[in-house]
Amino acid sequence: MELMLTRSSVEGCLYNFLGYGNLNGNYWFIGTEEGGAEIWREGIQKLEVAESLDLRRTYKPAMEFREVWEDKYGIPLEEFKGPTVWRYIAAFLLYIEDEIHIESSREEIRNKVQEYLFVRKRLGTFEGNHFLCELFPLPKKSRNNMDPYSSIWQNIKLYHEDVLPGRLDLIFKTIELNKGVRNLITYEQVVWDRLSTHFPIGFQKTFRLKSGRSWELSTLLIENERRLCLVRTPFFGQGRISFSDLGEIAKDIKVFGT
Repeated sequence: MELMLTRSSVEGCLYNFLGYGNLNGNYWFIGTEEGGAEIWREGIQKLEVAESLDLRRTYKPAMEFREVWEDKYGIPLEEFKGPTVWRYIAAFLLYIEDEIHIESSREEIRNKVQEYLFVRKRLGTFEGNHFLCELFPLPKKSRNNMDPYSSIWQNIKLYHEDVLPGRLDLIFKTIELNKGVRNLITYEQVVWDRLSTHFPIGFQKTFRLKSGRSWELSTLLIENERRLCLVRTPFFGQGRISFSDLGEIAKDIKVFGT
């Protein structure tokens, strides 16, 4: 039987929760949306009885990653397996913090990433130097599939037109209020386009990686001459970026960023 959600089922989840970690952290990673691993991959939560949505209504703008996944979803991080953008975010932060280097072996990098994410559980904490923000609020199986929300929005275009303006307004205001935010990293074209049109752009440069891939850096001018570094990279996963690519990007951000 096909799940039929109503607008009231999702209304309280649309603008309350932005992501995981420290809202005032130096580094903001802005992705598209959560994949709903707790629902479709791990099978712990169910949308059919609105378990995941009921939890999400209670979330504050920032939550701790470990608390949500372990305490609320009941998924021990040390048992999580498989590909995820979290590993690439962790690698980037380890490069920034000089805990790994471009010269580090692949085994050393993987071990450090594993320790960061699943042993020490440093990703998305309130005390950390980063925040993991999602552009859209609802967990989805895949980017272009509107199941199980098609009874509310018939297609992706309608969903984006309805939800995106309010989400962007919330993101912009939160960034402006949190003066510790200095670097925005995104692999989402919509984020890049909207941020670069919302705030005046200063310096802008395209960098070529040794792998042949490229990434872009701009500086955004905020109120009172505050400057943010906006970075657009290839997608964090699915073979589109490597750990060594992230090492090069982190090295250049230290030079050209804020």
